[in-house]
Amino acid sequence: MSAIAADHELTQAGDRRAAPPIVEMQQISKAFGGALALSGVSLDIHGGEVTALCGANGAGKSTLVRILAGAERADSGTIKVGGEEASIDSPSAAGALGLSFLHQELNLVPRFSALENMALGYPGASKAGFLDRGAARRRAKEVMERLGAAIRLDV
Repeated sequence: MSAIAADHELTQAGDRRAAPPIVEMQQISKAFGGALALSGVSLDIHGGEVTALCGANGAGKSTLVRILAGAERADSGTIKVGGEEASIDSPSAAGALGLSFLHQELNLVPRFSALENMALGYPGASKAGFLDRGAARRRAKEVMERLGAAIRLDV
């Protein structure tokens, strides 16, 4: 089968790339002091696909994800979620847009239980600044089920 025929079959079968991306990062740049971490990086993420960022240490992969997660701010560039330009200035802003991340550096609080660590950053996990254990436990169990994980939440 030729490449042209294969392309045609993908399009006929409903190639997801024909739909607009659910997340677009355009011309993202970020410097730390004098060190340029990202320079004009663009990335489209399409629904129903797995997207991998590959590169050498120091290539900017984590910085790009941290910008999308609201943990860092880009020096320039735009981010669109669902076709709308988005200002992601905090992890809670990313969460409000439906973006959720599991970072490679797991900064857990050593004296917290699994539930308490998972509740960090959950919208709706607190009431007046205090942990709503019932809401946090329901959300944690939901996540564990989706991941197929069996972690005791009280340890």
